Amino acid sequence: MKRLSTLFLALLPLLAAAQTRTLSDIETKAYVIGLDSYIYGSPGNLEFDLGSSTVTVNVDAEGVYVGGKRLCAADGGEILVGTHDFTGNRECEIMVASRSAEGVRADVFSWSGSAWRQVGRMAVPSASEIRIFRQAVSIKKPSSGALCTWTWHGSTFDFKSSDGEAEPSF
Repeated sequence: MKRLSTLFLALLPLLAAAQTRTLSDIETKAYVIGLDSYIYGSPGNLEFDLGSSTVTVNVDAEGVYVGGKRLCAADGGEILVGTHDFTGNRECEIMVASRSAEGVRADVFSWSGSAWRQVGRMAVPSASEIRIFRQAVSIKKPSSGALCTWTWHGSTFDFKSSDGEAEPSF
């Protein structure tokens, strides 16, 4: 019985969702990996469940809208909008990411019960890819290879860089 338990525990990580680039990610050239669902490019719509209601996110050249209200303006880069439960409350947050010649940037919005509010912003100059795993967002600095990670703790994203430097932005 002990061997069976040990074997089960050893194989358990294989059952977890892997953070891999899917065929659709490759075909669409998506640059955010690990979101539950997403749309890339504009115009487009993304629907997801939030509690007992369905939320529709609309993307066009001017910005990102939820329920007809502007969540954020388009910044001229390639826009990707997706959902993921960063907060661990079993309800999805919305991530709005953009990629441009300057680098990658992502904003995370959470439903507060009456409105969507921004709970995080991540940006790394010259970077081209964002990875999501559980409550963490990671972006690799192309200049040094250092990994910048924002991890959700309680009510905010905490920043840490593998090179010990301050949080980048642009």
